[in-house]
Order: sequence, then C-alpha cells, then structure tokens
Amino acid sequence: MSFETAKVIDVQQLLTYIFVTLANALGSAATNMTSENDPDIDMIMGDADMDPSILSFQASAIVAVCAAVLIGNLFVFALNCFRLHNSQLYHRVIMFATVMNLVSAIVCMPLMAAALLEGEWKYGYSLCKVTGLLCFVSMAFTMTLTALASICKIVLFLRLHFGRMIFGVFLHKDFIVTSIVFLFTLVSQAVLFLLVYSSRLWTAPLAGLCKYANSPGLTGYRMFYLVYSTLLTLAALILVVPFEDENSKL
Repeated sequence: MSFETAKVIDVQQLLTYIFVTLANALGSAATNMTSENDPDIDMIMGDADMDPSILSFQASAIVAVCAAVLIGNLFVFALNCFRLHNSQLYHRVIMFATVMNLVSAIVCMPLMAAALLEGEWKYGYSLCKVTGLLCFVSMAFTMTLTALASICKIVLFLRLHFGRMIFGVFLHKDFIVTSIVFLFTLVSQAVLFLLVYSSRLWTAPLAGLCKYANSPGLTGYRMFYLVYSTLLTLAALILVVPFEDENSKL
C-alpha cells in the first residue's frame, strides 16, 4: 500500500470516527426527549437487508459529501465577506440558503453515516424525527431561496444590460449559468415532490421523514439529499460570484 493510499484511508477513518462520536453524543442528548408513548423505532425503520459493503460505501459517500459541503459553504461565506461593502440582494438570500445547508449537513449527515455503519438506528425516535424534518425543511427552503437568488441575479443582469441586443443578452455566459442554476432548483423541487408524493408521507409525515432519511434499508431519498446538498453548494458558489462587469456598473 502506497503512502498516499494509507493517508487517504487514515483521513477517512478519522472522519468516520468523528461522525460516529458526534452521532453518539447527539443520541445521548436526545434520550431526555424520549417518551414512553413513542412508537417502536425498529418497526418504523424496517429491515435493513443490504450488503454491509454497500452500507459502508454509502457511509463513506456521506462523509465525503459532508466534508465537501462544509468546505464549499465556508468558501461561500469567505467570498461574501469580501463583498460586504457592495453586496446585492442575491448575496444576502444565498447566505440564508448556505446557513440552512450547513446546519442540515452538520446535524443530519453524521447521524445518517453512523446509522449506516451501525446497520441500525439507535439514537431514539425523537432525534430521528428531528433529523428527518430538518432534512426535508432544509431542502424545501434552500430550493426556494436559491430560486429567489437566481431570479434576483437575472433581474440585476437584465437591468445592467438594458438596451443591448436581446439575443446577445440571452446568450451571455453569465445569464446562461444563472438560468441553469434556476432550472436546477425547479428540477430539484419536482424530484422532491415526486419522492414525497410517491412515498405517501402525508399519512404519517414525521415517521415517514424519519424513515426515509435515516433507515439503512432505504437509499433513494437519502441519496437525493446528498446529491442535492452537493449541487446546492456548487450553485451557491456560482451565484455568489459577481458578473464580469457588475462592479464597474454599480
């Protein structure tokens, strides 16, 4: 085994240990919220008849996504700090989405990874409800906020380029990239709606969100959350960067 490979494995093992430790700490804190009337968490989660190697791979993916989301969103914060004196509305809106994405990643992803590594959810029904609800609310709100930030940036772009050739404006790379981010939010909202609608979460919303976000035996909803969080971080980085001629015209 090469030195580089061993170093990568050591970092991954360290992150996994941190995730499991954090999840256990949150689970211990959540025991005070446990009620005798809470349903059996094992019945809600169902059977996790999956290959342990698949669960381990998913946990590793969550660790990688969480690290990418944290680093990417901190970079968004740094870029915004440099523009405090000349920030636009879309900068402030995307900051709210960034904060929501960060909070969700810090709370939900360690618990998801720990549950996959353990092969079961053992952190209590109350914490499961909290993480499931936070995961869903985070996606719903950040989709709306990112769409709003995209619209604000598109409106600003059209205002700055008012009077130019209409086709030249629509073919400008800044307009195209921002429009792609807006379309990304629309597609994400449609996929989230289909996932919620097809799973009939409205019959028992809290239990359903708990199960689909944290059950080791289910992957679709959780994988969508991970992919969306990663793309949202990329979208925030795109939106926070000003237009080529924005500073000179404002």
